[in-house]
Amino acid sequence: VTPNSVESISTPIAEVVNTPTISETPIVNENQRAPKSSDVELILPNIFTPNDDGSNDILTINMTQLEDVSLVVLNMKGQVQFTFQGTEFMWDGRDKNGDLVPSGSYIYFITGKDNLGELYKKYTNLEVKY
Repeated sequence: VTPNSVESISTPIAEVVNTPTISETPIVNENQRAPKSSDVELILPNIFTPNDDGSNDILTINMTQLEDVSLVVLNMKGQVQFTFQGTEFMWDGRDKNGDLVPSGSYIYFITGKDNLGELYKKYTNLEVKY
């Protein structure tokens, strides 16, 4: 074999396997299990304005689709500003000492168990503006 020659390979490197496409429905019998599917869909607000003008003053998230829920709000330095455990989250923009957090960027994390008992984790950025 020379450096620029082409040599025929007698054994295949990979085998082509037929796999179902997305449009095909997999057959499930007593020996197979359907894949797990969580029904949890949370709407996570990414801005709120706790300035007592009567509009968007409280950040709320309905997490009743989850169990054993906890939520933590961090500033961009990674410092805990607020924590919550329960399913009906409401936050007025006050930190763990009762003071209003400064305007700026934050991030909040939610963890809990979904309807199948599986760990559910979600996070998003949050802008606090006055």
